[in-house]
Amino acid sequence: MTNEATVSSILKPLLGCVKDHCRWRRSISSGYRRRSGAQHARGLAQQRRGVDAPDGGVDAPSARTGLGVEPSHVVGATRAVDRSRPVAAFLTSAGGCLERSTFSDEVDGDRPATHVSAILIQCSHRPSGRSGCSRTDTRSRPAMPGARGLAAGVVDLRTFERSTSDLPTTTNGFEVTMGRGAPSTREMVVVLDGYSFLECPRWHDGRLWVSDFYTNQVVATDGRGHVEVVAEVPGQPSGIGFLPDGRALIVSMRDHRVLIRDESGSLAEHADLSGVVSGVLNDMVVDDRGRAFVGNFGFDLMGGDPLRYTTLTRVDADGTVATVADDLGFPNGMVILGGNVLVVAETFAGRLTAFDIAEDGELSNRRVWAQFGEPPQTEDVGEAVEQLQVGPDGICADAEGAIWVADALNARVIRVQEGGEILDEISTGLGAFACMLGGDDGCTLFVCAAPSFPEHERRPVREAQLLAVRVEVPHAELP
Repeated sequence: MTNEATVSSILKPLLGCVKDHCRWRRSISSGYRRRSGAQHARGLAQQRRGVDAPDGGVDAPSARTGLGVEPSHVVGATRAVDRSRPVAAFLTSAGGCLERSTFSDEVDGDRPATHVSAILIQCSHRPSGRSGCSRTDTRSRPAMPGARGLAAGVVDLRTFERSTSDLPTTTNGFEVTMGRGAPSTREMVVVLDGYSFLECPRWHDGRLWVSDFYTNQVVATDGRGHVEVVAEVPGQPSGIGFLPDGRALIVSMRDHRVLIRDESGSLAEHADLSGVVSGVLNDMVVDDRGRAFVGNFGFDLMGGDPLRYTTLTRVDADGTVATVADDLGFPNGMVILGGNVLVVAETFAGRLTAFDIAEDGELSNRRVWAQFGEPPQTEDVGEAVEQLQVGPDGICADAEGAIWVADALNARVIRVQEGGEILDEISTGLGAFACMLGGDDGCTLFVCAAPSFPEHERRPVREAQLLAVRVEVPHAELP
């Protein structure tokens, strides 16, 4: 028997299994549907007004995801995004519906066996001519319920990064040919599991720092089995940043303070913002001079108050506080580009807004960096959510000047360039509320994910996860 005949006899049964697997993936994905989160948001709004919610409630959630499907079918699944009725994961649960698999049935019989083995694990688009990070590994590692932190089945970050370096970029017949802005089928891996609601991830000195809202903790992980509680913040931690000398600044949301953490781990007050803000504090970015820019809610979101625009506060390195911008629609994640351009995600305005930072820290030249549809013209939060096309939450920047945005309404992260074009989109399965580039080469995109946002749903349970996926362009800029 010739070598060619031997290879053919080995490959034909394997290729048949591959085809069967692809058909199975499509049948599983196309079988799952659920009503939009926007409809659920309307129900919550009616309940606040004392009106019975309409019939057709949300299907009983599964134990881990709140999506009505098991985690192994959710993590990294492709999701349909209905642009006319955006999914209100920000207010309710990570809604939407799963599309059928985008695997092709065609297989090239001449493909070497090493490439065939990669077919089921590689399904991503790598734009030609791009350099930077190693190729994307799309092997599915489903979330595992269990202990908080690095539980059984949770991936080791170093192994994850190393395993992406030698995979083929294309898999002939199975490559997903993605247009610019088309949703990617790259799958997330779970780095941390069993938290309440993770927010504001920051990569610093080889570790990922992240706030857990309702355990009042800031934790840091190297992704390789070590998780440390680096701060206990009774006022609920949120934004994290680092001074030029390496000390951490941590937002304490409910008492309107920014805390400073010294090398021993002790916390002290750095600034008190209670006299200048109208809502609980939110995210924060710290520039290379130690100046912190801090957002706030502007109204009682959890209490059902009408939507109100609000201010942005600057905290100087000496703790001095000043209001530097106003009329912002829920200022959330922020990045600093080129050392002197601040970009702020306005969640309830559906846009990213840019300012120039002057030498003295004042902001000027306000402009829209990216607009995702028209801003809602309503004070009703439920109505606003239905009108939004994108709910920009946490953001981070890469070396090509693009910004990754956690879209809190559509269970995804999107990569956006100035002007608003969406360059890439990765489904997260659960609601995506913050993101950060990090890892040894800066090419691991971390995502803070949870089934929903409301405090009464998140506080009593431990369903939040820190997810990760490999991308092509590394981290740059601040944070």
